[in-house]
Amino acid sequence: MLRLLTLLFLAATQLLAAEWTLAPSATVTSGGIFLSDLVTASEGGAVPKLLLTNAPSFHRPALLTRPQVEELMKAADSSLKDVRLTGPARVKVSRKAMPLQEDELLALLADALRTALSIRTGDLELRAVRPWTPIAVADEPLTVRLSDLPTSGLSAHMILRFEVSAGDERMGTFSLAVKVQHWSDVYVADAALVRGQSLRDAPLRTERRDLLTTRDALLQLPSEAANIELAENIRPGSLLTSRSLRLRTVVRRGRVVDALYTESGMKISARVEALEDGVPGQIVRVRNLRSKRELKGKVQDEQTILVMF
Repeated sequence: MLRLLTLLFLAATQLLAAEWTLAPSATVTSGGIFLSDLVTASEGGAVPKLLLTNAPSFHRPALLTRPQVEELMKAADSSLKDVRLTGPARVKVSRKAMPLQEDELLALLADALRTALSIRTGDLELRAVRPWTPIAVADEPLTVRLSDLPTSGLSAHMILRFEVSAGDERMGTFSLAVKVQHWSDVYVADAALVRGQSLRDAPLRTERRDLLTTRDALLQLPSEAANIELAENIRPGSLLTSRSLRLRTVVRRGRVVDALYTESGMKISARVEALEDGVPGQIVRVRNLRSKRELKGKVQDEQTILVMF
């Protein structure tokens, strides 16, 4: 009894599928042309999602006649050889399209700029100088490739020339004038800062600023803040730049410090007088207090100079 019901069900399915209707037009993705894109079954029957052939290019729709579709059906699945198609004599197959809006394009361009110019900090914000007229592109993930980038790098006003692609298929080449802002957190003075003040004790805060209008802004603090001091007076709310900082002078002229040097494999220490100011890592002149000999050494810290021969 169960077998009889199964045979009746299969027969009914074949009758329902024996006549399908070809659509006058269809839209497909780059994945290919599927049977279910082109035809509908009578009385609500199901049409299998069967790949027939490759999708057409975005710019050149394909025209398939009814006999061509029938041949593709048979080649893909021999069990469909008895299915008869009705409806239009041919079907126009196009790629699914969508409008490329201005906001999406600007986001793609910002990502492309960040990659092309190796920008690793902050956020890029682009605005079109003139409104962008949406264009039709494939309804698939898009990529943008920039060309003719200026050698000067990122600037506040740029004309971008670019190619839009969907997968390996080019949608077109375009140009767009944009205004660019490069936003990032920078350091500003939270109160008045005085030249010579230790950076470690300086009251600072961060603010989000456009780096294209604030050149040389300080994006992060040096790791050894104890050895850094302010090189200039800075008013409250003013931006700190790379020129605002300097290494703190740890050795003053006339100060007596320890000089270290190696002789015959032995480390020797001597008291010397600094003949000039010095910061960590700087080469300064010193005088041995006993021999009165003048030497040169590298400043290590407030009390130590490494003598160089």
